[in-house]
Amino acid sequence: MDEKQIIQQIIDLKDEEIDKFIEQRTAELEKTATEDREQLSPFSIMMSRSAGVRENPEVVGYIPEKVHIAKRGMDISSFILDDKSFYKTMINYIKEAKPNSVKVGDRVNNNYIMLMIQCAIINYFGLNATDRARDALYDSKTDIENDDCTLSISDFKRNNTGMCVERSAVAQNILSFLGYNPMMIYGFASNGKDGTNVGHAFNCIIRNGKGMLIDFSNPIYKNGKFSKPAMFPINQENLQQFMKGKGKIEVQHKDLCQENGIEKEDITTWVYSSEEIDPKYFEVDKEDSTITPQDITQSTKKIGLQDINGVVQDTRQRQNQKTTTNDQQISK
Repeated sequence: MDEKQIIQQIIDLKDEEIDKFIEQRTAELEKTATEDREQLSPFSIMMSRSAGVRENPEVVGYIPEKVHIAKRGMDISSFILDDKSFYKTMINYIKEAKPNSVKVGDRVNNNYIMLMIQCAIINYFGLNATDRARDALYDSKTDIENDDCTLSISDFKRNNTGMCVERSAVAQNILSFLGYNPMMIYGFASNGKDGTNVGHAFNCIIRNGKGMLIDFSNPIYKNGKFSKPAMFPINQENLQQFMKGKGKIEVQHKDLCQENGIEKEDITTWVYSSEEIDPKYFEVDKEDSTITPQDITQSTKKIGLQDINGVVQDTRQRQNQKTTTNDQQISK
């Protein structure tokens, strides 16, 4: 089912049906998930790319509870997505929204959904996480005498320590839960001010030959509070470069503020990349080969659908095969 059908089901849910719906929906996603790597980390992604063993080295679709997720390449400790409370938060947001805010007729207001996902993530993790507190939480599971090096995602909630990898992983599963088919990308991001070659995780949705990069760890700041996630169009060439472990996209992050009653934009240049960013990137003129974000035009839309959606189509095909196999085993 796609997001239109899932979101309509959520709208129609009675309060007493919510918990059962979450159990059924997550059980379905666990059964049909195609992500089967035991661990997800920058290292495992790099190995997938270099070995060419996967057509989609990035994380596509729902992340099962058995998959361990690490923030850095060689970390011993990791976490699993074993908490379902953020699904309930998301469902409540949808049900409490104004009737025409979420869905009008057969059309889903995707921008509003992304805003609510951002709110759910902030509600879950808070806003004031620091690398120091986060590293301390990971280090608490890396003692040589500790046989269990696995954290629950809820540990980051309790300690207010969730940052880009944890937030992107939760966003990945909320998006999947709602019927989207997202990607989670381990890469790099920099604004030229806070240092370069900073590891970063973010999400991407591919729809109808167009792509959208979504950064739930870098929300837009508007009039004194964080609102929607940073969202940028991403073209077919850029996505294909990301899939090969190469390529970058330069975007303009626009925060909004009020000055003397007039709304003004605070624009910062950010670079998202699937490879390390040259420390001199912000100091020199950009090469002509630098990929910039743009919507796919009508003339290239057919190519975009064929090339970009290939990964999504392949994933859906494997999901269907997995479902058929499971059903056959059950029937036996």
